[in-house]
Amino acid sequence: MFGNPKVLILDEPTVGLDPKQVIQIRNLIKSLGKDHTVILSSHILSEISQVCEKVIIINKGNLVAVDTPQNLENKVKGENSLLVTVEDPENKINTVIKTMKNVSKIEKIKNLPDGTIQYSIVPKDDSDIRKEIFAEFAKARVTIFELKKSEATLEDAFINLIDKQKVSEEKVKKDDKKAKNEKKEKGGDK
Repeated sequence: MFGNPKVLILDEPTVGLDPKQVIQIRNLIKSLGKDHTVILSSHILSEISQVCEKVIIINKGNLVAVDTPQNLENKVKGENSLLVTVEDPENKINTVIKTMKNVSKIEKIKNLPDGTIQYSIVPKDDSDIRKEIFAEFAKARVTIFELKKSEATLEDAFINLIDKQKVSEEKVKKDDKKAKNEKKEKGGDK
């Protein structure tokens, strides 16, 4: 900080700090960002989304994305779905869902250790079906433990972008190999 530099580069500035110190460092970085360009390198993406105005994702030396954390999260958000965790020992949920006119699809996500089950429910036309879910599930005696909107995180965006890059790289390799084989078959490569 001596000499009032225009650019500050911070590498994993919150690693090893207690929660109170993390908050203090976050606030410090935000205040420094008002007068300086702050480059923050970190693998803690939840930290990045809380502190940074712009994110640059680099994978294997290649620039993968440059955008705001919110825009990156929105790009992978996908369908407007709800996550609902229920206790349903008699497996009534599929019957209940069929009676609900505003549900587009339901998908079982996972069985949880406490015996509850998590589902993803996608409404038709982005309608808000939370009241309908509560009413219909209560009638059928399906107990709701949790109901929340599905949200994408910066981690989801990162994984999605890196996976897309990997698929793209594999396709290029496959196409190159195919072109070489075709060239060999034509007798051009001896």
